Amino acid sequence: MGVIHDITTKIKQWFAPKEPLYIFAEDHADKMICINCGKKYVSRGKWDPGICRECEKEIAQQNSYLVGGPLDGQKAGDTE
Repeated sequence: MGVIHDITTKIKQWFAPKEPLYIFAEDHADKMICINCGKKYVSRGKWDPGICRECEKEIAQQNSYLVGGPLDGQKAGDTE
């Protein structure tokens, strides 16, 4: 019984949820400067828009419209 218990505890440790591993491949890419905020960011390649991801998210939030429901057609960033 002791051997089976040891094996089950080892298997539980192998398959236990672990912290995800993030790999950033930034060394080969060019470093760009954001047009909006002036922060350095890693280029995304041929179709790089010239702005960092944070500024791109803010611009997308400002220009997005709600579809359907009672607020149909209103901008998502409006507070009124």
